[in-house]
Amino acid sequence: MTAKRLFHVPALLCLGALIGCGMEAGSDIPALDVDQITAVIVPGANARPLTLNHHQMAPVWTVSKDQELSCGGTATAGGQVGGKGNFTHLGESSVDVSAAWDIGHLIQTPPRYTPVGPASGPVAPVIEQSGYPHAFHYDPGTGHCQQTVQATGKVVLTAANGDQLFGDITGGEAFKMDFIIDGDGVESFAEVAVTGGTGRFAGATGSFVVHTIARIQPTLQFAITLAEIMPGGTLGY
Repeated sequence: MTAKRLFHVPALLCLGALIGCGMEAGSDIPALDVDQITAVIVPGANARPLTLNHHQMAPVWTVSKDQELSCGGTATAGGQVGGKGNFTHLGESSVDVSAAWDIGHLIQTPPRYTPVGPASGPVAPVIEQSGYPHAFHYDPGTGHCQQTVQATGKVVLTAANGDQLFGDITGGEAFKMDFIIDGDGVESFAEVAVTGGTGRFAGATGSFVVHTIARIQPTLQFAITLAEIMPGGTLGY
């Protein structure tokens, strides 16, 4: 294994997780406020920074806790995000992420992560790998109660030449934010284990934590105001 790299996933995983607001597919997401996202590529003297130069990410669908409960489901929420990002060392790549949060079983012990936003509690666990796929009872496309979407717990990065990198979401934490009003944002820490890939990513290994903050805008749409891979994440292939 001669080359070791890490990629950044500007995930919108926290959409609808702790807030009773939906999101229309295809809504515009402003550029990140964060100028540079850095991470450890390999330990020691060979470590190199990785930056996200540009992204065009948008939610494919989201389901809030209140929407799911209204259809007789459990107190869970989640969503899927797709789009493109330009990554240093990797170029423009497509990203697909899908995950869910178990708001019905809030974390009672001290959280493992420290939020940087105005967290007010509660803290919800990101569903672990064994809990996927998670089918929702609420259909975000029609607003009716029917099972048409599911969170897969997968992270897929597709390079320009078609090579794909796969990862599983293995857990994490989501914090309710109170920026201006109660519950107008979510800060999440999603733990990902690399499970391999195709082409040059065949046999890839590694793990990382995606840290994101999303805030509701005056348009009642979410915007990502922070997206980073926390220090220590690695990818080898």
